[in-house]
Amino acid sequence: MVLASAPDPDRVTGNDGDDGESADLSANEPPSLISPPAGCRFHPRCPLAMERCRDRTPPRFDLDGGQWAACWLYDTSGAAPTAGPGRGAAS
Repeated sequence: MVLASAPDPDRVTGNDGDDGESADLSANEPPSLISPPAGCRFHPRCPLAMERCRDRTPPRFDLDGGQWAACWLYDTSGAAPTAGPGRGAAS
């Protein structure tokens, strides 16, 4: 998921190739380091971003094998994820 959010120079072509119209290139831009977005820094580009991703920075969630993730998708506290408009929710 994070890799799919990374900028890809081959994906950024200036148009979508179907109808000749310009594609929205801002979705492929990394967040500003000077003025980062509120909440999770990946939420503007993440296809699974939830409403809480927009305003709350995720804590570090410990995973198996000594790994960890700072993503609300790994929250096991029982809080139901809420999808934002036009965003998919984790199942």
